[in-house]
Amino acid sequence: MLSRQEKLLQKIIQEYIKTAEPVGSLKLARDIQVSSATVRNEMVELEESGFIFQPHTSAGRVPTEKGYFFYVENFVKDILLSDEEKKVFEAAMKQACPPERRSERAVKNLAQKIAEFATEAVIVAFNPNNLYFTGLSNLFAKPEFVDRVSVTSVSQILDKSEQVLPQIIDLVSRQEHILIGSNNPFGNQCSFVATPFGSEGFFGILGPMRMDYEKNLSIINFVKELI
Repeated sequence: MLSRQEKLLQKIIQEYIKTAEPVGSLKLARDIQVSSATVRNEMVELEESGFIFQPHTSAGRVPTEKGYFFYVENFVKDILLSDEEKKVFEAAMKQACPPERRSERAVKNLAQKIAEFATEAVIVAFNPNNLYFTGLSNLFAKPEFVDRVSVTSVSQILDKSEQVLPQIIDLVSRQEHILIGSNNPFGNQCSFVATPFGSEGFFGILGPMRMDYEKNLSIINFVKELI
């Protein structure tokens, strides 16, 4: 059974994923049906434990990297995609079936469709020397990247992505499929949900740490079946 603080952290992260706005005690009190004072006290403890922080004095709370790690480890489940969604992705890959005729173009088509559906960036490494990415405009349209410094930081990493490819291939091949913040070589402002692809590559979704982990994990698990 979840403790009140765990329920509160889950609600804060789920709400922040949806709105990108600091989450206040009044809404949380309504959601978990306790007093605002109780919520504020619990939020102070969560903040002292490093799971959330207050961006400025009058604001609600925002998850930290530690908070996202806890959320992914304890609350994220593989939700099933709808039949309609599966058909869209299967259609994008139809030229790649049967597997022996799978083409790079088909995988790129799939990546483009998923970037559109997830509203994130998609990165595919066919091997350590062949990288493809699409949907960067989706990533940079997120509120986290409104300032030039954030965009420049991630862009510089992507421009030199061949240097981090071996590290990511190694992480993903060891079944670490969700790389968050400082654990993500593509940049500590982002998270990456990926699956191994071929003998020395990967297929993954890159977004802010405030990404929809359940949705993206479900997409990647279905992609694993397709490729």
